Amino acid sequence: DEFRRGLVAPGLAEIAWSTMSEHPTIGWVGGLSRSGQHLEEAAEKAGCQVEFHDGDVKGNRSKTLREIVRRSQALVIAVGLISHQGALTARAEARQAGIPVVFVKKASQAQASEAFESIKQQQVAEVE
Repeated sequence: DEFRRGLVAPGLAEIAWSTMSEHPTIGWVGGLSRSGQHLEEAAEKAGCQVEFHDGDVKGNRSKTLREIVRRSQALVIAVGLISHQGALTARAEARQAGIPVVFVKKASQAQASEAFESIKQQQVAEVE
């Protein structure tokens, strides 16, 4: 399973899974703004909510990114669609907040569905 293959930042998963709600809010960082709609559809199917940020941290946008991460119970970073600085900022905020991070290559609906389902399955496994 992808969580055990290193796609979750080390040390965070065990802290966060047990505190995740039944309908977690998942932060998504990376991708085009128009990706938001299919991310929302995938999240709804998985029983999650999603907050999207394109990963641009120029100017005041890093503040918005930090706020999204703090409100989230897990974070997905689309590594192929984000600046190096954006990924570093998102990951550092997630570590500070103690939430798990899942890395995907792109913001496709298929990868979003897989990431959201994996997050939900991990949460259920920890609660049981």
